[in-house]
Amino acid sequence: MDMKFDLSEFFTSANRVLTVSKKPDTNQYMSMTRITAVGIIILGIIGFAVELGTFLIKGA
Repeated sequence: MDMKFDLSEFFTSANRVLTVSKKPDTNQYMSMTRITAVGIIILGIIGFAVELGTFLIKGA
């Protein structure tokens, strides 16, 4: 298995990706922002519940 690093092949591939990709519009951006915020809030609630549970089990 030859893992030779070919710089020109990398630039060709990167150029192809940049050509196909596009900037998200406002609707897509707001949707991604909401989904990310909900995920962070859910993780925070889970973390808080775990901390509260360990606090109550140990009895401070």
